[in-house]
Amino acid sequence: MKKTYYIVAGIAAVALIAGYILIAKPFAPKESPIVENNSLSTEEGLPADSEEKEGAASKQNAEDSSSLPLESNKIVTDDFRITPPPEWEGRPAPEGALALAIYPKEVISDEKAAAIGFRSYFAVIKDSLGGKTREEYVKFIGEELNKIGDPVTLETTWQTKVDGMEASVLDISIRQQGVDFKTLMFLIWDGGNVWSVSLNTTADKWKSYEDTFFTVGNSFERIR
Repeated sequence: MKKTYYIVAGIAAVALIAGYILIAKPFAPKESPIVENNSLSTEEGLPADSEEKEGAASKQNAEDSSSLPLESNKIVTDDFRITPPPEWEGRPAPEGALALAIYPKEVISDEKAAAIGFRSYFAVIKDSLGGKTREEYVKFIGEELNKIGDPVTLETTWQTKVDGMEASVLDISIRQQGVDFKTLMFLIWDGGNVWSVSLNTTADKWKSYEDTFFTVGNSFERIR
């Protein structure tokens, strides 16, 4: 049976923030978070009536205009809840991560991505800033990603708020194992800590997932 791999697009950043690098390596399983009522169905795992959004302000409020349910279809842990897209499923998270969800029914058109078992996914971790400023932490992500090999394009594209907390949204392009990946990463600043929501797909699917990824990132809620 062919193993499914979660490649370093985006999760590399998650992994690097947590202090380790995973390249074409199966994640070590841990206890899965609870997935509530994750049974909705639309083509490509996207909201059926997702609206076109323009500008940072509309991205910040993506959750308000999405068809994703806000009281069900959630991944719930002791510390946070987050709403995956329809038909996405929670999976055992890698060591160092708190949650992982993939779109198992996705059809991957990129032959190289399909050959390594890649599926679009998102992951959540919590990390300490370790005395770094926010700007230093973002720079650290870029520096560590570039150690992988191929140059990484990383830019802070939006400053917003998620669940009342300030957040930076990073647009990341990375090439790994001959595949071009795209990542949308929410860095949600929480005192001396940071929550990272990393949403990952292949570059050819980016336009179809972009609005959905903003919706998912904005759905993050810390359980206080």
